[in-house]
Amino acid sequence: MSSAFHEYPDVSVILYDQACATERRRLRKRGKWTDPDKRTFINAAVCEGCGDCGTASNCMSIEPLETDLGRKRKINQSSCNKDYSCVEGFCPSFVTVHGGKLRKLGAPRDAVAASAWTATLPLPSIPALTRAFSVLVGGIGGTGVVTIGQTLAMAAHVQGYFSSNLDVTGMAQKYGAVGSHVRIAPRPELLHATRIAAGEADAMIGCDLIVAATDESISCLALGKSQAVVCTDLVPTAEFARNPDWNIDQAALVARLRGALGDKALLLEGQRLALALMGDPIAANMLMLGAAWQLGQIPLQLEAIERAIELNGVAITMNKEAFTWGRRAAHDLNAVERFLKAKNPAQVISIVPRLHRSVDDIVKHRSAHLVQHTGEALAARYRAFVERVRLAESAAGHGDADTRRGAQLPPAPGGQGRMGGLAPLQPSRLHGVARARIRRRLQAAFSCRRLALCEDQSREQEGDQG
Repeated sequence: MSSAFHEYPDVSVILYDQACATERRRLRKRGKWTDPDKRTFINAAVCEGCGDCGTASNCMSIEPLETDLGRKRKINQSSCNKDYSCVEGFCPSFVTVHGGKLRKLGAPRDAVAASAWTATLPLPSIPALTRAFSVLVGGIGGTGVVTIGQTLAMAAHVQGYFSSNLDVTGMAQKYGAVGSHVRIAPRPELLHATRIAAGEADAMIGCDLIVAATDESISCLALGKSQAVVCTDLVPTAEFARNPDWNIDQAALVARLRGALGDKALLLEGQRLALALMGDPIAANMLMLGAAWQLGQIPLQLEAIERAIELNGVAITMNKEAFTWGRRAAHDLNAVERFLKAKNPAQVISIVPRLHRSVDDIVKHRSAHLVQHTGEALAARYRAFVERVRLAESAAGHGDADTRRGAQLPPAPGGQGRMGGLAPLQPSRLHGVARARIRRRLQAAFSCRRLALCEDQSREQEGDQG
């Protein structure tokens, strides 16, 4: 078709009519679009972090996974659009689950857990609204940023206030920056421009750290006036699909927000908390709204917000629970962390830099992988190589920098790099090494009829997507 239009002498237009992947995901949540009973995962034991899956799909649900063997890839199941374009990359590390549904892991829903909090959460002081109040919601597309803005606007309507909304969605690309400018007033004549101008924001709900720290967001804040609740979990940008080594300075972004807000900023690992508490990181934005409300940053009554959540008609129970957990985190974050540790000790993951391993620990770790996959002979060769580097460096008095680099070079199965004799590592054997562990993890996460591993790239090319 493109060739035919190329030969057409006059002005021509090609229209491609198809629902975008993000819209299909929204419709699936509402039961208005077929939901395929297939999900795709990446086996970290096989993945070498080349990024070809991201290059083939340009999908931002493929996220970095930092391991002791280097940066690999994982698929964010909450934001996955199920177009399966990632498996078109030249990679045998994919595992597919057929006929299963995700379980909400980590969500404490028993009666004892619920009653432990009912009497310990005070209501904030919400003064009567006498002027226009501006709330800036900033985050990434496809995660519910616009929904938060609409919830605030509907809650204002329920309470008898007036509001204006301006959603800045740009190209509306999933994981692109999205902003919702919400203005609330007791009388309609107090509402003028819908966009929040420089220094006019009374509160900011930063659903994404990178978006919250942009020039556009910072310009709306005023030191001493603006308050904020910001999610500090780092979510990769579109650059990660093109650059496997993408990185960003989280500390610099936090410092920038501190400089614009002073001590009027609450920083929360919203996605980590949402996953551990609700079993789904998609609940993070509503959790952040709950935290902002508990701190008195939202001039609306609790009943109005809960009614707005009900009127939205999607995931009502989860959104109400996420809102409540946000309130609890804002009131006593340490108590929430203790609660998580007591109720789900295996599910709580502390987001801290990876432990600094000693050279001996690195050698022990990689030797175990080599023995498990190839046998003791190659592991012994690896240890002898590291020991030669250690002795030479010690004799030169140069510390252990070169020894550490040498210890990290040999690729235990699934690692990055090559050592002589390891080039022909078969993906099927790597899958086999981790098969039992993978099955345990998937069966804990799914109730499924069949598990299938993509163990051979040639099978995938022949059309067997198992």
